[in-house]
Amino acid sequence: MNLGVHMGAAIFNDGENAVLDLLTELDIEPGENAVSGCLRADERRLTSAATKATMEARKAARLARIAAKEAAEAGEGAYYAPGGFD
Repeated sequence: MNLGVHMGAAIFNDGENAVLDLLTELDIEPGENAVSGCLRADERRLTSAATKATMEARKAARLARIAAKEAAEAGEGAYYAPGGFD
């Protein structure tokens, strides 16, 4: 169980290259498939993180625009309201 916990922490901190480092430390030469698989997994992880970061930034910007619009309407009143000109 300790090995699994340490591997999980290493992968979280260093990505899948931690697996390759562990194999090297154990004098096991990782094969081409292991290396390419770890590289692809790291690339997917980084792409996913970048996508999430941009999604969070867009959400924060959208919330800021909504808050600014609500503040402007509270100060000036709504420019248009359905049935407001009757």
